Amino acid sequence: MATKRKTQSAEVAVIKNETRLGRARERVTADVFEQLAAGVSLDQACKNVQDAPSAQTIMRWVEESPLLAEEYAHARATGYKLLADRMMTIAAETHSMVTTHAQDLDGNYIFNQDGTPLLKQVLVPLNADVLASKRLQVDTLKWQLSKMLPKIYGDKTTTELVGAGGGAVQIAAVNLKGLTDAELEVMQKLMSKAAGNGL
Repeated sequence: MATKRKTQSAEVAVIKNETRLGRARERVTADVFEQLAAGVSLDQACKNVQDAPSAQTIMRWVEESPLLAEEYAHARATGYKLLADRMMTIAAETHSMVTTHAQDLDGNYIFNQDGTPLLKQVLVPLNADVLASKRLQVDTLKWQLSKMLPKIYGDKTTTELVGAGGGAVQIAAVNLKGLTDAELEVMQKLMSKAAGNGL
C-alpha cells in the first residue's frame, strides 16, 4: 500500500513539475479531460485548450501514468454518456425554424414602411438530405457508443441466473411419493412434452 502511494505521489510530482509553454502538465491535462467529459473528441480538445500538446502526446502521458489513465477513462465515459443524450436530440429533431420573406394571400412579398423585407419565422420539415445526414450522425454515434461503452450500449446481452441472496441456484429434489395422481399425470405430460414426444 505504501509503495502504491509513493508511486502515485511520484507521478503527481512529475506531472506538476513538467511544464509546456509555462503551464503545468497537470493543469493542461485537467483542461483537456474537462473537454473530453463534455463529449469533445481528443483532437478537438487539444485544439481548444491553451498550451495543450498533440493528442498523441496526451495519450503517451496517459499510458505512462496510471493516475492520468484513471482520470482519462472517467472523462471519456462521462463524455460518451453525453453523446448518447446528444444522439437522442439529433434523432428527435424533425423540423427547423427558417426565416423567410413574408407574403400576402396573393403571394406578393410584403415590405416594411422603410422598404426592407418583412421577415417571419416558419417551422418547416427537414428535407431528405438533412434527414439522411442526421441518420448517419445517429448511426455513427450508436456505433461509437457500442464500442466505447459496450456494457451500457453494446448489442450483446447476457442473462445470469442467481439464487437467493445472489448466491448459486439451488436445485431441490421433488418427492414424487407425496404427489397426487393428478399432479403425477401433469408432471408426466410435461416431461413427455420436454422430450419432444407431444402430449
